[in-house]
Order: sequence, then C-alpha cells, then structure tokens
Amino acid sequence: EEGRLAHSICELKTLKKFTVMTSRTYTTRLNKLKKDPLYSEEMDKTSDLYIEHLIEQAMLYDSTPTVVAEVQVDFGEYVPEGFGTCDNVMIGGDTLSITDYKHGKGVPVSPEENPQLMLYALGALKLYQPLFGDALKNVTVYIDQPRINAYGGWTCSVDELLAWGESIKPKAQMAFMGFGEYHAGEWCR
Repeated sequence: EEGRLAHSICELKTLKKFTVMTSRTYTTRLNKLKKDPLYSEEMDKTSDLYIEHLIEQAMLYDSTPTVVAEVQVDFGEYVPEGFGTCDNVMIGGDTLSITDYKHGKGVPVSPEENPQLMLYALGALKLYQPLFGDALKNVTVYIDQPRINAYGGWTCSVDELLAWGESIKPKAQMAFMGFGEYHAGEWCR
C-alpha cells in the first residue's frame, strides 16, 4: 500500500510536469494523497528524484517526446492473460522508453534484460506501434529506486525485443497450463 501511494504521487507529479495541469488541480490532488496515513515526506523527495530522472531522459531526445504515465499494457500475445502497468512511457525519434519506479529499499533491481520490463515494453510496442509505425527501432528500460540511490537503464533493438518475446511463448504457455519445472533460488523472497 505504501508503494501504491508513492506511485500515485509519482503519477501526479509526472502529469504536472509533462501535461497541462493547473496548479490548483495539482495542489488539491497532492493534498488528498498527503492525507493518506501511509504518506511520508520521504515520498515527496523520492518522487521529485523520479521526476528529475524523467526530465533527464526527455532531454536525451532530439525533440519533445510523448510522455504518458501509468499506461496499462497487454502482452497476452506472449504470456497468456499477461498485462501490466508501465509507470512511465516516453516515445520520441526512434526510441520507446519505459521507466519503472520501485519504492522498495531492500533489494536493488537491475534493468538489464529484466523480464518484467521487457514484457511491459512488448505491451507498450503493441499499444504505440500503430501510431509510430516503423519509426520505433530501439527500446530502453529504466528502473528508478531512489530510496537506495539505484538507477539504471538497458537498451535493445525492437527486433531483439520481439525475438525475445517469441522465445518465451512456449515457456509462458507451459507455466500458464501448470506444467514445467519450478526453480527456486535466492531471488525467491
């Protein structure tokens, strides 16, 4: 629930920065979120760091990118009934970027070949490729964990991402049907 609240604050600040929102609307919504018993001042600081990173990303584009917060994506074509929510999607030039905000402070999460983010990227491609067509050539995924000062990104081509998506279809289908082998490890917490 704490993470949900922090994500809501990040979403509101993203909308304030990258869309048209009056100061009054922003303040009203933020004050409502601050009334939640789980709210802490740390959430204001970590969400500000998240927005700073999004601004840095936006500045990497040659022109103003399209920026969308809390985008629901469907990757059921690769994983049966698969869906998720991208915290942030940014599109400009030939690149689609996804940034995932992690409010946890226990375990650093690497963006490199991160299956969750790769699935989200497949879903975002499915959603936005009809609008941007073949212009999209690259995908970058970022993970922001401001509570532990962990930030990172990883880039692959759209073709590489699509090939990976095809490669996991059989495994995902087996898992969905309840078959396959269970592999426990230190990643199971």
